Amino acid sequence: MSLGSGIMLDIAFAKPALPKTGALVLLVAADETASGLWQQADQATGGAVARALAADSFKGAKGKSCVILGPGAGLSRIVVIGLGKRDELTARTLEEAGGAIATQLAKEAVAAVAASGLSAEQTASLAFGAVLRGYRFDKYRTKEKTEDKPKLAKLTVLADDVAATRTAFSPMRAVADGVFLTRDLVSEPPNVLHPAEMAERCKKLTHLGLKVEVLGPKEMGKLGFGALLGVAQGSVNEPRMVVMQWHGAGARKGKHKPVAFIGKGVTFDSGGISIKPAAGMEDMKWDMGGAGTVIGLMAALAGRKAKVDAVGLVGLVENMPSGSAQRPGDVVTSYSGQTIEVINTDAEGRLVLADVLWYAQQKYDPQFMVDLATLTGAIIIGLGHEHAGMFANDDTLAERLAAAGKSILILERGEHLPREVENWSSRAVFVQHRYRTREQWFDKRGKPFTPNTHYWVGGNTTFYGAALMRLRERDFEEAQHAGGVSPAWPIRLEDLAPYYTEAEILWRVHGTRGVDPTEKGDEPVYAYPAVTNDPGVEQLKDHWEKLGWRPFSLPLGVNLDQEHPVTSACIKCKTCGGYPCLVKAKSDARTLAIEPLLEAHNVTLLTGRMVKTLETDAGGKTVTEVVC
Repeated sequence: MSLGSGIMLDIAFAKPALPKTGALVLLVAADETASGLWQQADQATGGAVARALAADSFKGAKGKSCVILGPGAGLSRIVVIGLGKRDELTARTLEEAGGAIATQLAKEAVAAVAASGLSAEQTASLAFGAVLRGYRFDKYRTKEKTEDKPKLAKLTVLADDVAATRTAFSPMRAVADGVFLTRDLVSEPPNVLHPAEMAERCKKLTHLGLKVEVLGPKEMGKLGFGALLGVAQGSVNEPRMVVMQWHGAGARKGKHKPVAFIGKGVTFDSGGISIKPAAGMEDMKWDMGGAGTVIGLMAALAGRKAKVDAVGLVGLVENMPSGSAQRPGDVVTSYSGQTIEVINTDAEGRLVLADVLWYAQQKYDPQFMVDLATLTGAIIIGLGHEHAGMFANDDTLAERLAAAGKSILILERGEHLPREVENWSSRAVFVQHRYRTREQWFDKRGKPFTPNTHYWVGGNTTFYGAALMRLRERDFEEAQHAGGVSPAWPIRLEDLAPYYTEAEILWRVHGTRGVDPTEKGDEPVYAYPAVTNDPGVEQLKDHWEKLGWRPFSLPLGVNLDQEHPVTSACIKCKTCGGYPCLVKAKSDARTLAIEPLLEAHNVTLLTGRMVKTLETDAGGKTVTEVVC
């Protein structure tokens, strides 16, 4: 059920079976041969599918489709969607395929998709794409003919594992609900969606578990919201500020600061006394897009029961000219106590946000604040319609937010070390060379060579991939050595220090202060002990110290909590010198770096691949395809 007024495609999941009526969608990867429902459909239609694909030279390429009308066997149409290479499927690819399905089936009343061969998560992504594409906002369309309206209201996805697919799709459906709520809000006309109405729609979200508080002019006046109220004073529609709270941290509730999202909600922006030109002014109903996004986001967090404490605040006003409107030259006092001289009343967004941002900071002391706003049309002039502008006073946060909006591809040219008993065998590693790379490498002259790889019993690249290799201050300076002089780095340790600290907190790992020279002592106090050496490493350390060397600890072990065995994942299996750990109590790159990354919807891993070509858009700034 949609949270708003727009039409939402209903998705059902069922076991694979050839439907007797309606439309059927077949998903075909590159150069695959007929099997499963594809083969059954071809046989039931007397070879119609095979003939159509041959006539169309269809090979399953990504983005290609073939439509077969009236194929027989009771089916109204068969739509074949190309997926490209199966081992290169990403969530984005499948969402796009789902969107293509919704488009091709718009005129069908009953339809099914054969999704055999896809994992539960992949099938859910396919359904998610179909749902997003199937959205319509036709609340005010009174002259559209019945035959022109899309008929598809329900799509049955035929999945290998129905229960697992439903589980994977559930949080995606909640996200779609939030997206559609935002789309509904920005689609409403401004005479309908004024500040009070928008606040009322926020109050309806309490059924999801959100705590919603609405502040009117009186409450904001007592607080001293002079900047926001100044913008609103020219309109007969009174302003509102809405605070939505979601407490999903569970047992951690109250122990962690919330994350805060603030949205600009100017439900119509005429420019005020500094009135805008008439051409295009109707688009100014979208000046509440930031607030609409925050409202949809909070609904999505609550709908999918996100394990986070979050607060969303939206300042809702209408900026209109009138006898009571704010004038250029007026001076207002903001909630922070600072005075602001108004030069142009069409620069109203920053005034609204000034009060709401300060209120969020003072009352909720959040970990960070993300402000979403249609603040200036100049951003479109600068960046176009495909990219958003981002301004931040925290580079680490900015990098993390930017990454969340990108499709990330991780390429491993070689396979990761398998988890098997032979990992712990010195004979298998050093005599049989079981884990020596079989890749062909070439030097700069094109001569082949075998890389000189250091092997450790129980691990190779996983040992190094797990290390949080912190540098020291002198590592950034000019260094003299036998081969000459290495110049100083163009950056300093302090430039990377915030990233090191973030990584230590993320992986719950740090060295011993006073021993590890990379631990300067000014990092935050950690709630977990410093990592100790493995027994085998400790023997090496003792040997090196006897030779007069000065080794120091590196944080290689994770979750091996010897001081708190109840919370440790270690089972004391006496194979502690071996990597990778079979119970994930110790660090290896696959467990602690790759797998957590793959939990993100926008990250894809390809193993055993080497990139040959990167295809980009016309501007050369966006990668559109990776050819391996």
